[in-house]
Amino acid sequence: MSKGLETRAYTDNQQAFFFGQIKKMAAWATQTGKAFAFWREPKSDNIQAVADFSDKKDRLTDQVRNREKGFAISPFSQNSDGFFIKADLYLSQNGDGSHSEDLLDQIFEEHTKAPEEALHYHLSEGQETSTPTQESDYKKMVTDAVMAIESGKFEKVVPSKMKHETLPDNFDLFHTFLKACEKYPSAFVCVCSLPEVGTWFCATPEILVRQDEEGIFRTMALAGTQVADPEVPLAEIAWRQKEIEEQALVSRYIINCFKKIRLREFEEHGPKTVRAGGLTHLRTEFRVDTHAVGQPEVAHQMLELLHPTSAVCGMPKKPATEFIELHEKHDREFFSGYLGPSNISGVTAAYVNLRCMKVLADKAMLFAGAGVTQDSDPEKEWKETEAKCMTLLNTLR
Repeated sequence: MSKGLETRAYTDNQQAFFFGQIKKMAAWATQTGKAFAFWREPKSDNIQAVADFSDKKDRLTDQVRNREKGFAISPFSQNSDGFFIKADLYLSQNGDGSHSEDLLDQIFEEHTKAPEEALHYHLSEGQETSTPTQESDYKKMVTDAVMAIESGKFEKVVPSKMKHETLPDNFDLFHTFLKACEKYPSAFVCVCSLPEVGTWFCATPEILVRQDEEGIFRTMALAGTQVADPEVPLAEIAWRQKEIEEQALVSRYIINCFKKIRLREFEEHGPKTVRAGGLTHLRTEFRVDTHAVGQPEVAHQMLELLHPTSAVCGMPKKPATEFIELHEKHDREFFSGYLGPSNISGVTAAYVNLRCMKVLADKAMLFAGAGVTQDSDPEKEWKETEAKCMTLLNTLR
């Protein structure tokens, strides 16, 4: 089978057919033990998908990422391996291609034998008995974090929690994906499913790194959270000193990373208030013309330096990470890691895996965290994590 199969662009009246092809791809990949992903970039109407025909997935390395066209997913822990899904099959709602739908139907029909009600995503083993985070435990973790900050161990840390949600009887992963695309047009919405790690679904507002075919690199500092009041204009939303300082810490961290790679010419826009689903955040955007500054490898260099960012870990990074490993009772796995397309249509992007859940047979594991500084209040941080979980809960209920 040749690599890089592509479909032709579809008009509106062919949309249902294209969606059917995505679902067939997911069913075929699940039943044949192949990895796949489908996604929609922020402020785009183009749904894209890839499937990897190999039985063993490539580990995520710079060599693979630089060479191959595909989709990357990396965990929170820098001590664990990520995976790379090669684009042996590439579907694009708006893309060009030379292979017919008949050929795709032949591929899927040859291998898709299970009944219609079969799961169309991979399951991981050993997660059904994982214990959700109790409210009292999370609040104690925040209290312990504030005490550690006051003693000078670190400036900020981002403790997370995990909760379970029973999937509805009629749960359909692709329908849920489309619902998230409609509800959250400014988010990166994605499903990534591998036999090795199971299935992850996210609707994340945060770019880690993105570089397009013109060589324009982008990243952002996104921190500080409030529940959005639809009656209040964004320009009139007030922020506490706690959120302002939390966001400033992330921005300073990005600028320090620029200094490490000796990048001095960049644009900084913000901070400004932005809406992401039912929440508002403070966001500062950074832009670099890599051609103009003569540094084409900015995206790869910054990815290594930024992950995990202080927005999902804390700072300084080492003591914050040590606190998380000591106090969190669950494995974050791919929550607060990153995922995104690589060398697809000239774009390489990595988005922070936030507002995410791991999909199991009859329930989902939802993850959320909150940035803790010296001024944090345990009750408010717990409510913030509950509000963040609602991003995906709203697509399930």
